[in-house]
Amino acid sequence: MSEAEMSRAFDRFYRADEARSRTTDGTGLGLSIVKEVTDIHGGTASVSSIPGEGTVFTITLPHL
Repeated sequence: MSEAEMSRAFDRFYRADEARSRTTDGTGLGLSIVKEVTDIHGGTASVSSIPGEGTVFTITLPHL
């Protein structure tokens, strides 16, 4: 995942690979919902990636 894609990963309706989006159902809301719910609970959602190797999404919630 490139830097530009990572900066938009949690945007509503964003799809990193437009070629695949034509054959895949869905609206691109999943990660934006995850981010919103995480924010509501006082947590953080982040993404890191090494192109060609993999991408990691991390969700951190406060300890209650």
